[in-house]
Amino acid sequence: MQFDHNWVTCFDNLNRVNTWFSDILCRAATGEGRFNRRLYTDDNAMLRCFRRCIILNGIGTLVKRDDLLDRSVIIGIEKPQRPVAETGLMKEWQQLLPGVLGALFDAVSTGIRNLPSISEEQPFRMADFVRWGKAMALGLGYSAEEFETAYRRSIASKWTESIEMNPFSTAIIDLVNRNGGNWEGTAAELSRALAADIRQMGRDMNLFSLDPRWISEELTRIKPTLEHSGILYTRSSYRKEGGKIQRKIIKLSVKTKEDII
Repeated sequence: MQFDHNWVTCFDNLNRVNTWFSDILCRAATGEGRFNRRLYTDDNAMLRCFRRCIILNGIGTLVKRDDLLDRSVIIGIEKPQRPVAETGLMKEWQQLLPGVLGALFDAVSTGIRNLPSISEEQPFRMADFVRWGKAMALGLGYSAEEFETAYRRSIASKWTESIEMNPFSTAIIDLVNRNGGNWEGTAAELSRALAADIRQMGRDMNLFSLDPRWISEELTRIKPTLEHSGILYTRSSYRKEGGKIQRKIIKLSVKTKEDII
């Protein structure tokens, strides 16, 4: 219902974003639809489609899953130096509002004018967002290059935080680095290698699951995180004679200059 009736949906004072809620936000940000029957009918269908702007507010790092993080722009807000009553805050806002609204209109009109000249091929997951950002930048007094530089810096900061918060990502990166930049084996072998590393370094064995199936699925999910950290993850099939697949081989390696290019 929130997304049905609001173009911009705000969730205030959150302390965490659960997995199921994170998945909903991902779908709402890039496009979602719901199929329902019309009221008091059995076969007349109604399709609700939406793509929404979402604002999450809270203390600390709310977004932890990589798919939602890749759709997010993180803005750090410093604590005000002096408390201000709401009445005073609203008076100041009313004075600033015409200028803020005018700047937004200028940016949007500039973006509409410049958008056809911005390439549709962008090296980012949120390619349409980046296109519009570059197109609108001139209306805000910046260049398209300055917008892209700032966006790249924001992305780098997000992935750094994501790695630091995810003990599994950190363990994978440490394992690859300690093996000369390359590791290869099955999910079961990777589980045993991680368990040995955890015991050797005196870490908590319960930081993440060592189940091979979970490890295989989690590697697929955190693949963007690993790539931003300079680690390539691929899977290939090891085949017996006759072409029957025996097992999946996981390959982890440090990016080379050729990979980056």
